[in-house]
Amino acid sequence: MFLRTSPPQSRPRPKGGGVPVDQVLITNNSRFRFCCTSQHHISGTSQDVFFHVRDRVHEGWKLLTHPLYGNFLPSQQPYRSFLVESPGEEPGLDVESLGLLEKALEFFREYQGRIHPPEAYVPEILKDFQVIDVWLLKDSLESYGLWKDVSWLSAPKKT
Repeated sequence: MFLRTSPPQSRPRPKGGGVPVDQVLITNNSRFRFCCTSQHHISGTSQDVFFHVRDRVHEGWKLLTHPLYGNFLPSQQPYRSFLVESPGEEPGLDVESLGLLEKALEFFREYQGRIHPPEAYVPEILKDFQVIDVWLLKDSLESYGLWKDVSWLSAPKKT
């Protein structure tokens, strides 16, 4: 169901063995392809990503990051990314995850008609939005072992 760009380094197992639990980044930000080992890309607006993640939560997935990270208004950031965890062996609705998503979606509804897809912005601005989104989630991705070394992306420093 989800695109895995490389095998996970370590897959935690539920108590007593069982099905490994996966963490996956669900995002509309293509810049994560360089720096995240497990991701699923959604084409569309930040609100489309919310709906996709809400559907996963109804299937038993759990949020690992807050839906309104970064303190951006929905009309201020065309990218939205969520780190989620697969349901494992015994899927069940995570009420806390669903509650956080529903509250965030209510907030998004207030901005209906003012949320633009990434394609509505000029490329120079889009790159800035992408980088902000990546850096806001970098620590979370590192803590779950999903951050790739991207030092090769940086320009060499002049001495």
